[in-house]
Amino acid sequence: MKDNYRVTTFVMDSGERYCMVVDRSSCLPLYYPALFLTTQIRNRGDAFSTMIAAASNLVVLLRFLDSRYFR
Repeated sequence: MKDNYRVTTFVMDSGERYCMVVDRSSCLPLYYPALFLTTQIRNRGDAFSTMIAAASNLVVLLRFLDSRYFR
């Protein structure tokens, strides 16, 4: 099974910590996971650890979908 996705974390200039789901081959963030993390987790005011957990769960889902549908 290929490991195509990962969670990356960084600190913005304002000091806010943030994370994104990134495609390993292109090193670009994935649009829909980033949209979900921003609108549903960050804007709800959840902790950074909650955002990391949600991003990790999205990576697991994406890996499952890749293994199931894109063999």
